Amino acid sequence: MDVWGTQIIADVQDIVEHVKLELMNQDIELLKDIKPTHNNLMVTCISHSDGQERNPSLGISLQDQKNYKGEIVPAGTCHCFACGYRADLPTFISNALGYNDKGMFGYKWLMRNYVSIAVDERKGIELNMERGKHAAEVTDVAEISEEQLQQYRYIHPYMKRRKLTENVIEYFDVGYDKQTQAITFPVHDKDGKVHLIQRRSVNGKMFINDEGANKGNYVYGLYQVYKNLIWVNEVYITESPIDALTLWKHRIPAVALMGARATMRQIELLKEVPIRKYVLALDNDKAGQAGAQFIKKHMSSSKVLYKIEFPEHVNDVNDMTDEQIKSIKKAIYY
Repeated sequence: MDVWGTQIIADVQDIVEHVKLELMNQDIELLKDIKPTHNNLMVTCISHSDGQERNPSLGISLQDQKNYKGEIVPAGTCHCFACGYRADLPTFISNALGYNDKGMFGYKWLMRNYVSIAVDERKGIELNMERGKHAAEVTDVAEISEEQLQQYRYIHPYMKRRKLTENVIEYFDVGYDKQTQAITFPVHDKDGKVHLIQRRSVNGKMFINDEGANKGNYVYGLYQVYKNLIWVNEVYITESPIDALTLWKHRIPAVALMGARATMRQIELLKEVPIRKYVLALDNDKAGQAGAQFIKKHMSSSKVLYKIEFPEHVNDVNDMTDEQIKSIKKAIYY
C-alpha cells in the first residue's frame, strides 16, 4: 500500500486494529467497533459523539478504488457518512491518537511500525522484498552511557510492591528516575548496548520512552536471553518489563514487547534467536489476545508457539502468585 509515496507492508485492517490497541493501552475508548464490509472497513467514528456512536459510520477504503467520478480513491481514505469527516490514513491515525497536525504524527507512526526506520533518518529506503521475509535495516539511536545509567541506580519501594527481587533489580539494572518519578528499565540491543530507557511512573499507569528512540526496534530482555542461551529452551513473550522480570525471578526466561502488539522489527529479532519454542504470555484481555494473533500470523513456521492459560480473574503475569507461576499451564497455539 502506498502512503505519501512510501510503500507500507501491511493492510488497512491490520493498521486500524493496531491503532485500536495503542488506544486501549492508553485507556482511550475509540474504534470500539471494526467491521470489514466489501471494499470498506466500517469503524465507529472518532470525530463525533465522542467516538461512542452505536453503529459504525466511518468507512475506510481497504484498497484503491474508483469513485462515481472515475477518480482513484487511495486505500486508507476515510469518510464518515454521518458527520462528513474526511481524512487520508496518516491524518486519521494522527487524529485518533490525539494530534491535529495534518497527518505528520500518523505518517511517522506508520514508518516506525511498518517500515522500521525513523522518518527523519530515511535516505532512500531500500526494502529487501525477497519472499517478504526480511525487514528494513534499522538505524539505532545513540548508545546511552554508563554515566547516564548511574544516575538512576536507586531502589524505590514500588519495585518491592511489584514483587521484584534484589537479584533481578541488579541483573537488569532496574533503577529510579527522581526527576520523572518513574522506575527505569534500560533496554539493550542483543549486543548489550543500551539505546532506550523505558520509564514507568510510580504515581499512575503511565509509560515514558526516551524522545527520539523507537521502542519498536528493540525487545526488552533479549540481551539477557542471549547471555543465557546455554540453558534456555523456551522464552516467554510478555507485554511489560515488569511481567518479564516477574518470570525471570522464577528462572523463566522472558522478553517484553513494551506494548500489546509486536512490530515487524521485533518479530524479526525474535525469529533470529536460536531457540525453537516461544510461550505467549501477553495480558489476559482483548488487546493481549489480538497481539497474540498478530505474532501467530507473522512468526516464522520454524518456531513452535505455545500460549499461557491464565488462572481465572488474573490479568497478567505480575498478578499471578508464586505458586501459580510455578504451576503455569500452557497449550500449543495453533
